[in-house]
Amino acid sequence: MDKELHLFLIWQNGRRLEEKILTDIAGKLEIVKTYNISWSEANFADNLTRFYGKKLPRGCKKIKECGTGDFLLILVYDHNPCYYQGVNTNLTSLKYTYRQWFGGGYLVHASDSLREANENLLFLLGKTVRELASEITEPWNKSHTGYKRDLVGATGWNSLDEVLAIARKVPETTTEQKGNRPVIRTPAPDLMRRLLNAQKACWGLRRNLYNIKINGQKFPLEIQALR
Repeated sequence: MDKELHLFLIWQNGRRLEEKILTDIAGKLEIVKTYNISWSEANFADNLTRFYGKKLPRGCKKIKECGTGDFLLILVYDHNPCYYQGVNTNLTSLKYTYRQWFGGGYLVHASDSLREANENLLFLLGKTVRELASEITEPWNKSHTGYKRDLVGATGWNSLDEVLAIARKVPETTTEQKGNRPVIRTPAPDLMRRLLNAQKACWGLRRNLYNIKINGQKFPLEIQALR
């Protein structure tokens, strides 16, 4: 099986064991790049909600556990991926090991499949696994790249072209124009809604209609489930 690009996240309150975790990962996988990511405090809860797909209001237990300061993104190559029931057991085994080092909890996140890795990286960096893999041309130099930015679309978008470009990075997604608004057809409509930071426009017959923000203005679009 070909090597796979995956990721770990060490949230702020887990970084006291950062060096121990990095050393252990390096002995089992190939670390190719690390990012020191900083989210704005004002958008942290919304970022975490969009990332995990679960409503996480400010001050909730998970946010208090993780901390709202800088966290570490670790990109790795798994050169010998092993799967069981669709889950990469190499990554999940390490994730649970590291969580146990803290006595449990969720201070370490890891992708458990290529699909999840792709989704996570779209939210965090706006890039797919393939795009990032193509940018990795040198060994990791053990320094962290600074990345002071919220999730993609956190404060809106600069243009419709930008919106459609990120939407098309979700596998099997197509876009077209329908009258005065774009239609996005995707096998993952909930993921698309979170990725675009789209808000329900109305209920009832137009259940597929959403609003996004482009240059501070509401802009309508449709997100349809591809069957």
